[in-house]
Amino acid sequence: MSYSKFGERSYYDQKEELFMDSWKDEIKDAIGKSSAELGIYNNEEVEKKIRDLRNEVLEMKEFSFVDGLKELKKDVGVFVVGGPVRDKVLGRKSKDIDLVVNRVDPVELIGYLKKYGKVVFDRNPNADLEKMNEADLRELVLNSYGVIKFKPEGSTMGELIDIAFPREDDHSNSNKDGIAGIKRDAEVAADPYLDISQDLARRDLTINAMAVDLVSGNIVDPFDGVEDLVKKEIRSVGDPRERILKEDLSRGFRAMRFCCVIDGKIEQNTLKAIKEIFKPAEKSVAEIYAGNSNLNEILEYEKEAREEFGIVEGNMPRCLQVFYDKELQKPRLAVSREVISKEIIKAIGSNPAKFLEMMDNAGATPVIFPELERLKGISQPREHHMEGDVYAHTKMLVGNLPKNASLRLKLAGLFHDLGKADSQGEKDGKITFYGHDKEGGKHIENIFKRLKLPKELKDDVKWLVENHMFPLSDNAGKIKASKLEKMFLENEDLGRDLIALSQVDALSSIPEDGEPRLENINILIDRIKEMKKHAGNKKDTGMSQIITGKDLIELGLKPGPQFKEILNEIRDAQLTGAIKSRGEGIEMVRGIVGV
Repeated sequence: MSYSKFGERSYYDQKEELFMDSWKDEIKDAIGKSSAELGIYNNEEVEKKIRDLRNEVLEMKEFSFVDGLKELKKDVGVFVVGGPVRDKVLGRKSKDIDLVVNRVDPVELIGYLKKYGKVVFDRNPNADLEKMNEADLRELVLNSYGVIKFKPEGSTMGELIDIAFPREDDHSNSNKDGIAGIKRDAEVAADPYLDISQDLARRDLTINAMAVDLVSGNIVDPFDGVEDLVKKEIRSVGDPRERILKEDLSRGFRAMRFCCVIDGKIEQNTLKAIKEIFKPAEKSVAEIYAGNSNLNEILEYEKEAREEFGIVEGNMPRCLQVFYDKELQKPRLAVSREVISKEIIKAIGSNPAKFLEMMDNAGATPVIFPELERLKGISQPREHHMEGDVYAHTKMLVGNLPKNASLRLKLAGLFHDLGKADSQGEKDGKITFYGHDKEGGKHIENIFKRLKLPKELKDDVKWLVENHMFPLSDNAGKIKASKLEKMFLENEDLGRDLIALSQVDALSSIPEDGEPRLENINILIDRIKEMKKHAGNKKDTGMSQIITGKDLIELGLKPGPQFKEILNEIRDAQLTGAIKSRGEGIEMVRGIVGV
């Protein structure tokens, strides 16, 4: 091929350089500009969504009181803040609509709201406001951190409306006991005349620090939350080291949760701060509380936490450091189990695959879920698992779960193979995991106890984990119909989740020939469909039965162990279609017992 030469470089080389020079100019022009300014997203369209939210709120009868506030104070600000604005930009429906009101006197506002409904305060819900003087009302607002609970007359909303005055947080007492980042160390001060942007500055993430004024229609976004939403980026308001490590360690968990909710990424400096909360603290509690009269109680509490989280040596991670709560007069974790659980459950419920990714990126997996960390590097037989080790398989499985899967199914998918870390063996030169499903159930007990999760949820997840191999086994086509009924029809939703878990497990296992093993699951599904045709109509206690214990007594049989065997045999025949009426059932009983 011939081409023109320019010295030692080709014509095409020079064209490439000219092209890159033009890009350099564009990049230079773009520095410091937002996505909206660069035309990456339609700013007018986003603003319209937020103003639509304003109009929707004003049309609700529960917020009819807003119009009259303008007459009370001409320059009053009534702002929808945080979640509803974020959700509107994302095109999602928000559950709660809370307000921040400024430039109005608290006592005047209380008097005004009482005309439209009931006013209560969390700190004193039974307070008789009619008998309180102005000073008492101001004290009540102050003690309630500037938050009024309001139930409009005739409201059909399930929750009370929070109407708050702008607030600022004083974190000067942070680290007062040698441990920083304890949320309750902050002192909250409400100021009715504070600018809304100052209230938004105390919020955790830029995507939660947006507001729209119901009175003027103005949109307030001082930290470019819309920009971050469009980019799907989670970013701390202000310096993340200050906001997370000094002020509130739980913000790290909250950031990871919202990253899962929007399926985004965490801004680099925010992620660096989050990583710190999972690293060992600089000082041990023994050093921090040396000479303290409560030291033994603190150390005992730390010992329990170490056992529950599997932390054998070294200082505790910052988020799990133990401090002595002087107000409650007992030791506590820097981030409580309840807060950790709440954020983790919301994250998993939103996006379990992103949750695993975020936990790994933040270094949180070995701290919060050491059972999952143990799965890394555990080899599997390649003839069944070309996708990699047990952890790689787990990541693939949760990524393949339906988005609308139940929370228990997502949790079961995350934990389904925990038992493989305890049951790996070898037979005839091949890797085995005999009994890993039952071993996994033991870990579910520990995890749910550690995070104080509900017993009902634990029981369901444990059952799914302990039985997830059943639909994949040959037994699915051989087991008695009455046993299948108990597993899959007595609680159909739970049974469907078990089948779904096994299906996704099979689809997330890549055998050497590339074909997932679904034969036994399909046989099981066909059997269940056939059983449902013969099972009868559902009743409160399960499926209707052709023959009951009462029928056996009428035939002259005495109650005893034989009753269960006979009834199960009759039930099997009913579920498989061998008998279809009570008369046929009676004849079958006579044949069994010889009467």
